[in-house]
Amino acid sequence: MQIRHIKISNFRGIHHMEWAIPSSVVCMLGPGNSTKSTILDAIEHTLAPRWYVPFEDCDFYLGDTSNPIEIIVTVGQVPSKLLSDEKFGLYLRGWSEAAGLRDEPQGNDEPVLSIRLYVDESLEPQWTVINERAPDGRRISSTDRELLGLTRLGSYVDRHLSWSKGSSLSHLTSAKSNASSILAEANRMAQKAVRTGITTEFKEVAKQAQDMANSLAVQHKSEFVPALDPKGIDIGSGAISIYEGNVPVRLGGLGDRRLVALGLQLLCVSKGAILLIDEVEYALEPYRIRHLLQKLQQLTGDSSSSAGQVIMTSHNHTVVVELASEKLCVVRSKDGTTTVIPVGKALQSIVRSVPESVLSRKILVCEGKTEYGLCRSLDNFWATEEHKRPFAFFSVTIVEGGGHSAPQRARELVSLGYDVCLFIDSDKIDELQTDIQTLSQNGVEVIYWEGKVAIEERIALDLPWEAVRQIVDLAVKLKDEQSVFDTICTKLKSNRNSIGTDIDEWKKQGYSENTIRKAIGESAKEGKWFKRVDYGEQLGKIVTSQLNKMPENDLKKKIQALSKWVYGKHS
Repeated sequence: MQIRHIKISNFRGIHHMEWAIPSSVVCMLGPGNSTKSTILDAIEHTLAPRWYVPFEDCDFYLGDTSNPIEIIVTVGQVPSKLLSDEKFGLYLRGWSEAAGLRDEPQGNDEPVLSIRLYVDESLEPQWTVINERAPDGRRISSTDRELLGLTRLGSYVDRHLSWSKGSSLSHLTSAKSNASSILAEANRMAQKAVRTGITTEFKEVAKQAQDMANSLAVQHKSEFVPALDPKGIDIGSGAISIYEGNVPVRLGGLGDRRLVALGLQLLCVSKGAILLIDEVEYALEPYRIRHLLQKLQQLTGDSSSSAGQVIMTSHNHTVVVELASEKLCVVRSKDGTTTVIPVGKALQSIVRSVPESVLSRKILVCEGKTEYGLCRSLDNFWATEEHKRPFAFFSVTIVEGGGHSAPQRARELVSLGYDVCLFIDSDKIDELQTDIQTLSQNGVEVIYWEGKVAIEERIALDLPWEAVRQIVDLAVKLKDEQSVFDTICTKLKSNRNSIGTDIDEWKKQGYSENTIRKAIGESAKEGKWFKRVDYGEQLGKIVTSQLNKMPENDLKKKIQALSKWVYGKHS
């Protein structure tokens, strides 16, 4: 089974959302409160095999129960048991990537069922299969929904390690009814009797769990076997759990437990189930995350009609880098409207080079390392000295634009729905006018210096003279005195031996302050004094130390513009 389309109305933070799911493996990215987990909840509530789901007033958008919750999940690769006329065959619809959802299947459309969950102010959920020909639909029971094989892995995984209702082990075991009789016997004869009475099928599924755990790099000391779990003895078939030797697997480390549970769910996916994973990276090391993602893609890469589907969320760099960009979607929520934007193959390079960029709300694209370092210093200065919130509070990420490719990077990011600011030099501004105009039209704020200068030049021209001396001292410390002063003196059409290395003395020798400033700025640019993030950050500390002493020159104005973009009304 695979979900083809989702429509959500008035559920929690989502007033409206429609999403055509593009592939068998999908990872939703986005900052907190972008409604990623709400989407998973909506799918789970609609397709999970529960006869009842408790709802509260707060589950309605803005708490307004006069607008009912409606979630419609359209599923393809439907089990044949659900397609007879006695079941839901008369409610079939058609789906194709090109035409989307059609009420009457046409040509090569895939037959699909649209399952609706409807909740009004009575808080009583109703599940029906609908189409436009029968908008009232036909009720679908929890037993029928169980055939869709949906399962979800969140922070609580232990239930999947026992034969409890809705667990992965139960999905994999056809003779689930044997569990109750085994437990009745177990209550009389305790664990020894249970081990004796366990059916072959339970043992085979435990072996499958062990094999899958091995493939996910889970180390274990003993074989996995089904046995009585004393903790679960009062919860029906959940009392039979997977053991590693004589110890329940549920007592292992969280990472191992999560991978074992995932392994069981992946066995279900290989049989056509739908798996939802909230924060796929949770409790896993990077190497385990990479291996898991490779396994997920292998299992769902089957083009047969029985291939399952994995829909997950993440806030992790490793996940972003490891998955192909066409499997990534960015979730955005604004004024109750949630949009899910596919990243697509065209943006693979930016996803791989700047993975943090797709995990934020606002992105400050800096032309190069010097600008990046300056902005890091500004973040620290504003947070510590001026007691403002750090950039992270506003979900702002600083990314390096890669020099001349910075405008393209900004254009790619704004196409994914991000709030983007581009911070660049103006020494080649004439060549960038078309890019700047296009970016501005698409909502990107572009900040650049007056006067066709690079950042080093602007800083040298505008900082107080005392700070200019500090810049030269910093360059000497980072590079060496000879190369620094030889470069400056060449700009002054002189040499170090004749005019010395005291920039205050140069003014007494007839060089104007503006000429000296220009020579220092040009030398810093051409000599690449600060073309490292940490060097740019040290330069930024000199700049921030002077901000409250500076007149309203261009350097100060552009820094104020950066502050306004980051903080908005909080600036």
